[in-house]
Formats: sequence, C-alpha cells, structure tokens
Amino acid sequence: MELFSKIASWVFLPLFMPVYALAAVMFIPSGHAFEEMQMYCMYSLDGDWKRIILVAYFIGTTLLPGIAFLVMYKTGIVSTPEMDDRKERWLPMSVTILFTALLYFFMARAFAPIDEAPKYIENLALAGILVSLCFVPLNRWKKVSVHAAGAGIFTGFLLAYLAQHMYFSIWLAPLALVVSGTVMTARLYLEKHSLTEVSVGWSVATFVTFAVNYWL
Repeated sequence: MELFSKIASWVFLPLFMPVYALAAVMFIPSGHAFEEMQMYCMYSLDGDWKRIILVAYFIGTTLLPGIAFLVMYKTGIVSTPEMDDRKERWLPMSVTILFTALLYFFMARAFAPIDEAPKYIENLALAGILVSLCFVPLNRWKKVSVHAAGAGIFTGFLLAYLAQHMYFSIWLAPLALVVSGTVMTARLYLEKHSLTEVSVGWSVATFVTFAVNYWL
C-alpha cells in the first residue's frame, strides 16, 4: 500500500493534472446537438491547435514550475521536494501563480482572433490562478493538500465540461472521482496530510474550477 500511495502521488502530481484534464476532453468524443453550441467543444478542435494548447499548458503548468521548485529545493529555499513545511510554501505558490498567469495571458492573446475558440482554453488557467490565490491565506491556517487540489481541478473541470455537452463519455465523471479518492487516500496513508487538509484542498479546487469553467 505504501508503494502504491507513492506511485499515485507521483503519477497524479498536481503539476500534471491540468494537462491530463485537457487531454481527456480533447481526445475523447464529445459534442452538442445544436451547431451554435459547438464553440464549446474541445474535441472538434483542429489537431494542430490541440498540440499547441497541450504543449503550452505543459510548459506553463508543469515544466517551468517544476524547474523552479527543483531550483528552490537544490538551493535550500524549501527543505523537501514536496514542500512539507507549511511556512516554506508561500514562494512556490507565488511562482505557480506567476507562471499560470503568463499562460493565461498567452492563451488569451493567441486565441483572441478566433471568435469561436472554446472558453475552456483560457478558463482552466484562470481557475488555476484563483485556486492558488485561495491557497495563500488557507495555507496560513493549515497545510492544505496541493495534491488534493490538483485532483479537484481535474474533477471540477471535467464536471463543468460534462454539464455543458449533450453527449460525452459519462464514465469520465466517476473516473475523476476515483482519481480524487485515490490521491486523497494516498496522501492520508503516507501521513502527509490530515483529513481536513485533503478535504479542504479538494473541495475548494473543485468548486472554484467548476464555477469558472461552467459560469464564465
């Protein structure tokens, strides 16, 4: 169980979750009964655009923050790769907000000329910024689980997408919940967080991500 929990923690690293979420809606069939609603569909995007978006998200939410965190660890700014010390988290969180904001503005500029670009391209990055901003004050209270937040972003995004499409692979909704349960159980088993810390992290991230991608 310990090995499984460690593997799950790395496979579902928070830095990977936005890319996983986008890949799911881009490559699993979905759509609308009405042509005027197709502007919301990520599946019908051109293949080249899909690759550009995935690469941009990988760079902005995975690669650059990952390099920054590694530098912080190597230079002693944070004492562990997983930032176990709550007081050390403010700088990594700030870096995450910065890179995600750059990604958001890049996407907004790149897709500005396209009238019917799916709103999720920008909104997922916006949700990431808002979730991170929520975590700054929450972290002063508890060491809220960032892993659980990553799973929450994944879940909230898929649920918002499902709710706005006429047809979609419905099994992805329970899959998102299974992923969330696996991540939170792994963090609890490894004694990295308390039940309150994983519950708050997942709930806040799921609600914020769903709200941004459904209502905006």
